[in-house]
Amino acid sequence: MDKFINLDSYKQDNIINAALVSFGNSGYKKTSVNDIAVASNISKALVFHYFGNKKNLYLFLFDFCSSNITNAIKNKFDTRETDFFKKIKLIQDIKLSTIKKYPSLLDFLKCAYFESDEAVVRDIKTIHQKYVSMGFDTFFINTDFSKFKDDIDPKIVMKVITWCTEGYVRDLSKTKELDVQGASQAFDLYLTLLKNSFYKEEYL
Repeated sequence: MDKFINLDSYKQDNIINAALVSFGNSGYKKTSVNDIAVASNISKALVFHYFGNKKNLYLFLFDFCSSNITNAIKNKFDTRETDFFKKIKLIQDIKLSTIKKYPSLLDFLKCAYFESDEAVVRDIKTIHQKYVSMGFDTFFINTDFSKFKDDIDPKIVMKVITWCTEGYVRDLSKTKELDVQGASQAFDLYLTLLKNSFYKEEYL
């Protein structure tokens, strides 16, 4: 992997984009190293030279995408915000804007998120959980939980939102192009419904 990291950024981006498109279109199992080599206009031997095997390349890409989104949130997230649902909205908008900049990233993540191949599924979950945990640690700092109804556990609400997001991502995976504005508006409706259900009346 160090040999790839030492490449100049142009060559790195070329291989990354080609691999994102290839895996995003065909999934892990059906994508071959040769497909990626042809798409990036390099030899198959060089792909193996940089990554060792297809699995290493795939997991590198998943970590790369997750890291890009996490770093965007860290750089743009307003830590002064204390409202639970406004924080959720802000994070979602940052994610959508990041994905808009890298269309092939969305296609790859849509496939990876629902990947079932045993060769990579456990590793995907491990990497995903690492970034989710990092996000939770950042999110719950400076959050005003007093707005919730007395019998509501905010961590349970977070799980509900996660489940809703998973279903929403599954729906997005059926579309060819991402409508960022439409996706943002739809997510707003879901958040409003949850806020009305879980917040005390005086905070609605």
